[in-house]
Amino acid sequence: MPLKIGNVVITPIIVVSILAAASVLVGGLTLGPRLAETNFAGHISVLQKPVSGELLVFSEPGMFLQSFGRVTLYKISETVGFGAEKTQTEVDMGSIDTRFNDGASAVLKGSLRITLPTDVESILRLHKQFRSFEGLVNQVVKPAVANAIYTTGPHMSSAESYQARRNEFQGIALDQLLHGVYQTITVEREATDPLTGEKTFRTMAEVRRDDAGNPVRQTPSMIKQLNIQVDQFVITAIEYEERVYAQIRTQQEARMAAVTARAAAEQAEQEAITAKAQGEAKIAIARAEQEVEKTKLVTQAEAARDRAKLEAERADLEAQARLALAKAEAEANRLKVQAGLTPQERAEWDYKTAVGVAGELAKAPVPEIVFGSHGEGGGYGNPALDALTVQLLREAIAAGRPRGGTPPTAGQ
Repeated sequence: MPLKIGNVVITPIIVVSILAAASVLVGGLTLGPRLAETNFAGHISVLQKPVSGELLVFSEPGMFLQSFGRVTLYKISETVGFGAEKTQTEVDMGSIDTRFNDGASAVLKGSLRITLPTDVESILRLHKQFRSFEGLVNQVVKPAVANAIYTTGPHMSSAESYQARRNEFQGIALDQLLHGVYQTITVEREATDPLTGEKTFRTMAEVRRDDAGNPVRQTPSMIKQLNIQVDQFVITAIEYEERVYAQIRTQQEARMAAVTARAAAEQAEQEAITAKAQGEAKIAIARAEQEVEKTKLVTQAEAARDRAKLEAERADLEAQARLALAKAEAEANRLKVQAGLTPQERAEWDYKTAVGVAGELAKAPVPEIVFGSHGEGGGYGNPALDALTVQLLREAIAAGRPRGGTPPTAGQ
């Protein structure tokens, strides 16, 4: 009997249709995701069919028919960390330990980037062996990195890995990761203790090499065999034991003390050189000043000598000239006397001679007033009277002279 709801009549056929549609909808929602799948860029999808078990690889972006098969996703490229910060890598394997040839151990942290091959054969090989990307990382990448880092430690001491050979440590580890671990032999090498300076023997790992000088590998690299590419292999931190840090601090302090002492010695040596140079400069300046003074004195002496010589030569020439003139005059007079002078010339000669003699006598100083002595004692009479007499005589003499100041001559 039909069911009536309001104005709608629901028949059995309508009920069956609604139930069938609901069943299809629920089935579609349940089984729809297993009908088709999408491979996104940067990923590889491996499909295993449900009945035959056949494996199909989809490396290009796009949708493919799943047909209720199982799909496994692989990232083509991924950064994998070992002890790195969570924000730096999506996959982390945990930190890796190593031990150095001086017995010290350390924990290393870093990261590397792996890139999977995209050819079908290599992907199928990876999938058959490890079943997932996480399995690949845990079973291949992590053991390979751990082995490469651990076997690198014995090639150097902890102090060397801290500074001098830090980059070499990373290079050796990467080479062993890509191509296989070295085959080594254990040798005893003499080494110098950096703190005490004493000679000691240390057990070291030495790489065995073939005739061409290439390292001999102990085991092949799984990374290389699976065609996995490794890029950006970086060791970001090496965390040593506390005793290693104490030793490193002691070495640094000793090194700084040596550097300071060397700098002080160099400074003292430089100061000594500077003082010596300054002393030599002062000596040179003093010598130069003495040379200048000596040169001045020599120049002055030479100038005085030259002046004296010139004066002497001039005096000698003047004397010679006067002598020659006197000789000439004497010779002239002699000749005149021999020849005989006229009465007039004789008179002029006598006159000039008398005038010359008188002129020379007039130049001689003589007292104007002279008192003679009288009396028995040879002294003067009245001194006051004598002074008055002298004064009167001076006034009389002064009154009788002309204004020119020269005494009158005969005939005036």
